Amino acid sequence: MKKEVSSFFIYYGIINIGGSMKKILITCLDLHYNKINNAMLEFINCIDLTKNEVDLIAMETGELLLQLDKRINVTYYRDYMLMPSKFLYNLKKKYIVDDLYNQQRFAFKKEYDIAISYYGHNNYVDMISASVKAKKKIIWVHNTIGEVSNYYRKKLIKKYKYFDNIVFTTKNNMNIFNNALPCYKDKTICINNVIDGNKVINSSKENTTIKLSQDYNIINISNLNKENNIDKLIDIQKYLFSKGKNVKIYVIGDGSLSYEIAEKMRKNNLTDSFIMLGMQKNPYNILKQANLYIDVSSSDKFNITLLESVVLDVPFIANETVVNKEILSIIPKNGGKVCNIENMGNEIIKQMKTYQDHIPFDYKKYEDDIIEKINKLLK
Repeated sequence: MKKEVSSFFIYYGIINIGGSMKKILITCLDLHYNKINNAMLEFINCIDLTKNEVDLIAMETGELLLQLDKRINVTYYRDYMLMPSKFLYNLKKKYIVDDLYNQQRFAFKKEYDIAISYYGHNNYVDMISASVKAKKKIIWVHNTIGEVSNYYRKKLIKKYKYFDNIVFTTKNNMNIFNNALPCYKDKTICINNVIDGNKVINSSKENTTIKLSQDYNIINISNLNKENNIDKLIDIQKYLFSKGKNVKIYVIGDGSLSYEIAEKMRKNNLTDSFIMLGMQKNPYNILKQANLYIDVSSSDKFNITLLESVVLDVPFIANETVVNKEILSIIPKNGGKVCNIENMGNEIIKQMKTYQDHIPFDYKKYEDDIIEKINKLLK
């Protein structure tokens, strides 16, 4: 049974597009826990479903399905994804529409007010929103496009011409895009990921059977993949032990590298101090118990968990990426710091020695500012 999340309407400043019931299509890759999908869930949760009808199309289901309001129409697309993506944008648009129509007839019978490709990094997902009948088409881009060859630039120009707005979650990624594709500069806008501070606080108060130790406790919440560098946390733990620091590191999450990480823990005799908690439905009542949140990811995506840790008055130390520097500029002084992974052990030791009073994060103002931007975009 799907979990109804109508309580979110109390917490959020609801997005209200105005007028009669509007039809919104959102396309995504899947419904598993990850940074993009968690941000998408928060985005969906602040849409007023009494005034807007929302269809969500994904390639496959996942854990987040249980957190979606039951009024959201969820369906899946499968067969056409077997088409090689390099050919997708060489095909005529009519052929693509006809092919998708045969797969998901319900979606293409509708004429939407707004179609949103929220994943923004998959040609199949993006082309769904680009192909339906909609008054406005929007694509969300969560990471940098990196180095762009002339060939790839032509492909991107062909892709983004279908969209009225291109939303970036960080200024850095937007600026890189604008420099690479200045022809679409007028379409781009930066909107940071929305968070629900009240939900985070209320969730942190729920009972949990997981009780952290009396030692200095560090939390990481990540998918266990190469990009998130979880193996580096083991190196940091080894360094802290070599300096005589009684520290425990807890990792919340699961992924393809879980067995490799477990093997490295065993070889380094850290199974008692480096603790894998797996996927947790509610990570906040664990995070609240921590002394520090640590993020070693090299991702260029906007990590809302950094903001959520500050909401719970848990300071963070994060990898020194351009995006994390942007996040650091949002929060009050002493709420967090960024540094190279190689220096994190020393920074943790400094954090343990120094007590710092944290200025409360005005998350409500942050949320209101983001929702105001979204409201303007969705009008």
